Amino acid sequence: MKILHALLDAVSGAQHTVSDVCIGAFQTAVCAGEIGLATTCTPQHSCVPWSDQGAARAGSLTGGDARELARLVLSNNPLEASVGMAAINALLPKEGLPLQVREASEYLAEHAVGKKVAVIGHFPFVERLRTIARQLWVIERSPLPGDITEEEGRLVLPECEMLCITGSTLINHSFDDVMSRIRGAFVVMVGPSSPLNPSLFDFGVDAICSGTVIDRESVLRHVMQGATFRQIRRAGVRLAVLEKR
Repeated sequence: MKILHALLDAVSGAQHTVSDVCIGAFQTAVCAGEIGLATTCTPQHSCVPWSDQGAARAGSLTGGDARELARLVLSNNPLEASVGMAAINALLPKEGLPLQVREASEYLAEHAVGKKVAVIGHFPFVERLRTIARQLWVIERSPLPGDITEEEGRLVLPECEMLCITGSTLINHSFDDVMSRIRGAFVVMVGPSSPLNPSLFDFGVDAICSGTVIDRESVLRHVMQGATFRQIRRAGVRLAVLEKR
């Protein structure tokens, strides 16, 4: 995907050694100067054979150039791609970015009023959006009551006026397919995997809702002990929004 190569280009000048890699049940963290987070996408969500489902370089992921680790985002093994995405988020320069300290749910609610909204993934904020959007579709691989399947989602995406897309679409390489189906929708990328980098705006994203780690030790401890992002953000993440200007 061209968007992944654009992100790799964005970190090409960053020279940091990988000091730690933590692959938790829900989140993956890479320490390389800063800490980068990404959703842990497990191989059971792919057709990778059972014997190949671990990270190929497990046990030797630290100590090397973080830019090489970042290239794992191109892997068809979702576990490795999660590590690559976390490495990218650790390396991306954030100084000087016009970041707004805001909750994703507040930002989305502000833009969803009266619109046809599609959300990929059953986020905690979907019930709030359901009360203010003209129509809301929640697209899920494992649908909850009221959600629709990915196959059904492909049919409604051209109708949506606003799309909330998870950063995990960069990890599972579904970003291009999703974006090819929308027709002029306002696109917000949401979640810890979402890179805070303007290069995403060249690929149809209008705003990015993510976060930056402000308490390294606390965040690493929570990742290692199986915390969800909701728990991790309380432990030491500052939420942020980056808008296309």
